[in-house]
Amino acid sequence: MRACELIGVIGTNGTGKTTAVKKIITAIGGKSLIFTPHDNEWEEYPINELETVADFNFKGICRHIFPLPETLERTERFFFNGSLVFEEIRDYVPATTNFLMRRFLISRRQHMNDILFVCHGFSEIPPAFLTFLSRLILFRTTDNIERRRRELQQYDRLKEAQARINERALAEPYYHEVIKL
Repeated sequence: MRACELIGVIGTNGTGKTTAVKKIITAIGGKSLIFTPHDNEWEEYPINELETVADFNFKGICRHIFPLPETLERTERFFFNGSLVFEEIRDYVPATTNFLMRRFLISRRQHMNDILFVCHGFSEIPPAFLTFLSRLILFRTTDNIERRRRELQQYDRLKEAQARINERALAEPYYHEVIKL
């Protein structure tokens, strides 16, 4: 059984988060399902309504626009051996992570799924996600990391990385670092 990761991609608008996610899911290979709240993102991939069990037997990459709770529940039950991408994680997960999302996180290894989530700052990461994070891909962010001081296991290391990345991004807007946790 391979190690399945939970990868957070953090950065402000226009820093290259979506491009980085596309590279990751291409490198992982297999099938990928992108949840996005915007119908004008990821347009190169077909929309999958995920209404039946058969809808989860697709190959390649597809997207679903802003899933309802029952769609997420079907996904947790029927999506196996692939990559799940949650663009704008706060749109799907409240500040206090619900039971269903905890099941996604806990069962990712048994389902052979990598999970990637995208957000604009540390304060947008749902608390339960911090427990399971494998790595962060950190771009420039204006978010105050201090808000998560108590919850981030490697706070000092991440604060230093954020300062370093923000400084370098002044000259290189797409600069980012991959931080293994």
